[in-house]
Amino acid sequence: MGVTEVRHERFAIFSDLAYAKLSSTDATPLGVLANKISTTSTSLTWTAAAEYRLVQRPGVDRDVLAGFRLFSIGNTLAFKGGPLDGFDADQTEAWADPIVGLKGNVDLSARLYLTGWAMVGGFGVSSDSVWDVMAGAGYRFNDRISTVLGYRAAGVDYENDGFTYDTVQQGPFTGVVFRF
Repeated sequence: MGVTEVRHERFAIFSDLAYAKLSSTDATPLGVLANKISTTSTSLTWTAAAEYRLVQRPGVDRDVLAGFRLFSIGNTLAFKGGPLDGFDADQTEAWADPIVGLKGNVDLSARLYLTGWAMVGGFGVSSDSVWDVMAGAGYRFNDRISTVLGYRAAGVDYENDGFTYDTVQQGPFTGVVFRF
């Protein structure tokens, strides 16, 4: 997962990339059609948005953003051994949705700060709904480097021609922030 922001005064370009790959291989109970079944699921989510800084005061900033979120999802089911040995079934789907949101930072002291965002999208364009919320606390080592610890949750409700992707990914995160 990685987030990039390029800013000039009140305007910025925001990008967020998240990739996950989950896989499992298990023996079949009786081994009649196959000895093992392997499953692999991949998820790539990329957000690109333009930002405008609504509030820019010492220690406080609030941005509004608008852009899109691209999804690419892949699933593979592979059979090993037995009569189905070598048979694979693949399913891949990709789509994009509009997204809007707010993000901001608040300084608690010269070194400590709070950061977060809230985004919504989809609106029936491709997905019925898309949402993403993040909240974190950061510590500045200096003007260029800080660290952030927080929690993020993102969800999507998408269905197309029998393919359904209705999921929420959530959990704690930690990161390093570099400013140039």
